[in-house]
Amino acid sequence: MVVRTTEITSSLGSWFIKYEKVGNAEVTDATITAGGSTGTDTKTDNEQGNTTDTSADTGSDNSGSSSSFAVGGGSSSEQLPLEITDYGWYMNEVSSYDDSAYIDFCTMIHNPNENLIAEFPKAIVTVKNGDGSILATEEQTGSIIMPGDTITLCGMFSMPIADITDDAQIVFDVDWSDFTSGNSLYDAVKTTDFTFSNVSERSSNDENFITGEITNNSATDLDTVNLSIVLRKDGKIVYMENTFVDSLKAGKTKAFEFQRYHSWPEHDTIECSAMTW
Repeated sequence: MVVRTTEITSSLGSWFIKYEKVGNAEVTDATITAGGSTGTDTKTDNEQGNTTDTSADTGSDNSGSSSSFAVGGGSSSEQLPLEITDYGWYMNEVSSYDDSAYIDFCTMIHNPNENLIAEFPKAIVTVKNGDGSILATEEQTGSIIMPGDTITLCGMFSMPIADITDDAQIVFDVDWSDFTSGNSLYDAVKTTDFTFSNVSERSSNDENFITGEITNNSATDLDTVNLSIVLRKDGKIVYMENTFVDSLKAGKTKAFEFQRYHSWPEHDTIECSAMTW
């Protein structure tokens, strides 16, 4: 088979080449041949141009592939949508001088697929009035979710205090860019490849701290890790925050610190989670 390249793009550490077959072509010195090829015509989903971005609540499939490495022996024929397993929000303290309120939120997103990586998962938060009108909306995008893994995405948005009424509600949704069966850039690092130790709280004057250590148990040196804490009271999320840890090499441990100039909301557990960024 003789083909002509129409487009070459790079995405997440892999190269994707779109091509078209050339009929009645002549082989010359400028023709490049693929070693070992038997004439099989193979195209990935990316070469076919599948770039649909669909939210999870539609139940529609998103497709994609990468040539870098296989997870679990190949991709599944069925693509399951990402799932929200938990969520919460916290409204920061406001004074009589403030016109806007700042609201932190977190969303736990699970990838139920056995062989497919979810690329660029997105938590979508929408505040609606009692009559259904939109008061505010915000999105927070992550990097990847490995098969069977669950990540925590944290974000923040602001809205006028006058718009906050008793019948206002916050709605959470999830979206993603694509599914792929391979990804060389993040090298299959999961949230379970991180462990936490020495997590504790301390106070100093008007400052309050949550500190601890994070260990990268994977075989990959990571440039940046997104680390989140979630505080719960009787199982309910009452506070969330995230920070970044740079240059966390394979097998190494680094200290982390969260700082707050107000008291932490009343809580009985501290949950820590991390993901590649």
